[in-house]
Amino acid sequence: MRRGPSASKKPMEDDMQVQCPGCRQQLVVAPQHISAELECPQCRTRFEVPDGNQEVEISPDEIAMLERRDATVVARLKELTARPMWHYAVLSAVLVNRMQGLTQSVHKQDRQKQGNRSIFSRSKGKFLATIDQDGMTYFEIVNGLQDMLIQHLDSERMPPETPASVACGDVVEPYCVQLAEFHETVCTRSLFPGDAQQQIQLIIMGWVPYAWQTLNNLVIHLEAASQGHNDNRETYAMSNVFMPPSFALFHNCRIRL
Repeated sequence: MRRGPSASKKPMEDDMQVQCPGCRQQLVVAPQHISAELECPQCRTRFEVPDGNQEVEISPDEIAMLERRDATVVARLKELTARPMWHYAVLSAVLVNRMQGLTQSVHKQDRQKQGNRSIFSRSKGKFLATIDQDGMTYFEIVNGLQDMLIQHLDSERMPPETPASVACGDVVEPYCVQLAEFHETVCTRSLFPGDAQQQIQLIIMGWVPYAWQTLNNLVIHLEAASQGHNDNRETYAMSNVFMPPSFALFHNCRIRL
């Protein structure tokens, strides 16, 4: 038996993923070990290797938990649980569901054109105060989101079980709502006059799409992991991933004003 996600040797084409009933570690086993009793190299629990073709059973309590907020995930359970590492698939689907409002906001503003509207005050002081508040608001949201994701997606608890996936969705969703509201505010605000001021505002408009893309990249990674591919747990140590590359340009433009 070989350990799955952290194994140095890649699984053979016919190998399958099974979960240790003791430590929940995903393990890669060869098909000839089906129905044999093997020992988990992680926790030394001995268990019988199940038939890889048998259906995964989710308890009624877990289904009820998903139905409360993630009915779209329940509708896909048969397809999701057929994957080798199905817990990743459930988490991915939960996150996509909880990101819906943010996704719609990003796509809506991307389709709209920002007009050249004047603002009530042409005061540089008012402008600087506005963009400084934007910076504090954005980073307060994404720093909180990053901390929550690190807590829920650390290497000790991956892949999560269904309750953990729902809990992760519960903590991510409020931050997605805040990001959508922030995005709506900065994208519908009148442009301040002046090329430098408008450049800064356009930079700020790109922050939330960057945060959304970061979350979407996580979803893509989970989707790949659910198929037994590219399961790099270091992906979940998401230090500074929400820091947009444009922030340095924003800071430099801010100083020059």
